[in-house]
Amino acid sequence: MNWKISDLEPKMSAVFLGMLLDTNRQSTHIPQEKMINIGKAIRSVLRKSEIGRIQTKQLAGVIGKLVALYPAIMGCRLHLAHLHRNLKTKIQDQGWSGTCILTEPAKQELKYWETNLKGLSNEGRPWNQP
Repeated sequence: MNWKISDLEPKMSAVFLGMLLDTNRQSTHIPQEKMINIGKAIRSVLRKSEIGRIQTKQLAGVIGKLVALYPAIMGCRLHLAHLHRNLKTKIQDQGWSGTCILTEPAKQELKYWETNLKGLSNEGRPWNQP
């Protein structure tokens, strides 16, 4: 057992594998620091998309961060379809080292996440839901 990283005090909530597990409400949430970092990444992509093209890898990074929220946000994947489609098209055309212009529906999905991320995290995902 690694005593340096072990926490032997009983708690009602703890961060485990990047998610906040709340045993009192029996739900999973996004830690505040992670929410801030994802918000910054979304705003960066939106800002760059307004100026012109963005790196395909940067778009993939934001999509990956949003997909990783699945344990804490119900319906997470439903609001990523246009972003995935935009990314897939650009990878097929130019590969990973290319750049892309976001479609309007993809921009709308990013704006949805920027606006709703905090509220969705506060709701959390109940443990008794699939």
